[in-house]
Amino acid sequence: MFEAITDPIPAICPGSAPGTFTGCPGIAGWFHYYADNVGNPVADEIGDECGHFYLQTEYSNATHDCQSYRVPKTAGVYYPATSTFYLSNHNAGGNADQVVNFGFAGTVPLVGDWTGKGYESVGVYNPANGVFYLKNSDGGGNADTAFQFGPPNSIPLVGDWNGDGVDTVGVYFPANGTFYLRNTNTGGDSDLAFSYGPVGGGVAPVVGDWNGDGVDTVGIDLNTVFYLKNTNAAGNGDVAFQYGPAGVTPVSGDFAGLRASGIGVYAPSNGIFYLRSTPSAGNADAQFGYGPPNSKPVMGVFVSLGGGPLLP
Repeated sequence: MFEAITDPIPAICPGSAPGTFTGCPGIAGWFHYYADNVGNPVADEIGDECGHFYLQTEYSNATHDCQSYRVPKTAGVYYPATSTFYLSNHNAGGNADQVVNFGFAGTVPLVGDWTGKGYESVGVYNPANGVFYLKNSDGGGNADTAFQFGPPNSIPLVGDWNGDGVDTVGVYFPANGTFYLRNTNTGGDSDLAFSYGPVGGGVAPVVGDWNGDGVDTVGIDLNTVFYLKNTNAAGNGDVAFQYGPAGVTPVSGDFAGLRASGIGVYAPSNGIFYLRSTPSAGNADAQFGYGPPNSKPVMGVFVSLGGGPLLP
């Protein structure tokens, strides 16, 4: 979970120096810890507008040591009967840490970091007209952004397609097996469009940073076999494996702070998540029930980074 990084500071935190920070690495959910001269992390916060915190002091010999911890994505559900999100800050059962009423009948839930603030907030997609409604904070009320993108009756997608630290939307259109991705949360033409996978039933699109390069790419779940791409382009899959039983909903995300996305499934019949930390076949690394059955799963970093550092 932790990655040791050594000095100098500019190589760790671009544009930064002791006491200042003027750049954004573009990786939401990271905390950096500079150790003191006996190896203890200290909590002198240097933050930026993206919600990243840099904790620093100097060794007696003026060198620095830095450890990085990426906040894992955790489970949430959207209960369609009441248009309610139940968001947890842990991959475990229990009560919701946040409850957000947003959306209306027939909408599909979304979560994403729409503004580069360092954590996800909610949104919904209306398949009837292809309109996205996005919130910049996890509270009820009207959407902060609403726009139409892609053909109606698509499957909505969320990802950081260009590695700029901001999540933007996309859609998968089952009728022709085509992904349409956009690099801004606005209406307009797609920035990327490509076909991947077979056309027809049984295909569920997934999104993740499968190789840890900071860019989200697509994949498909075809009858419990995942075919994942490391580039957003047509062609053969880079990774293929079987995971989960039939009748479940695929989920994805960095569940363990490993920088790359893992894969998981959610069983709507009993509300149980089965999460695997790597995109590969095998047993679940975490298994838990959360939320009311027959909900729609979402995964994200729901805790605000602005509240201060999360020490290891």
